[in-house]
Amino acid sequence: MKKYILIAFIFFTLFDAAAQSQRKMSTYLSAQFNKTIYDRTLGNNPWSLGIGLQAFLNNKTKFKPVIELTADASIADDDVLRLSPDGKAIEDADAVINLFEGASFHSAKQVYLLFTLGPSFINSSTYFGIKPSVRVYFS
Repeated sequence: MKKYILIAFIFFTLFDAAAQSQRKMSTYLSAQFNKTIYDRTLGNNPWSLGIGLQAFLNNKTKFKPVIELTADASIADDDVLRLSPDGKAIEDADAVINLFEGASFHSAKQVYLLFTLGPSFINSSTYFGIKPSVRVYFS
């Protein structure tokens, strides 16, 4: 009897196993910097800072559905009035809020490709936005 107890003790000591179920949803909070590449009011909004919240629906494939909410504020401004060809003032983008949904492809553990689209709210106007991106998370 002592022999079986000793074998069982050695087995459970050497072969310790643990299991954890995968979460159904993963959420990430991010900070971001945006640089304007081309805009007719480039001097009024050359760059912006923002925060974002992403939620991924975890599944067994590398493609995961995602929903993303971001808010950006243009901090730098040269305060120059720019006019359109018909003489109306062109508003600069003070704040941008995006509510996007789409899909992500997780090719590696810390790198993934993301393609989202949805409404963008800029200066109380609604626009359609498309956002392809490559994301890298550092450990």
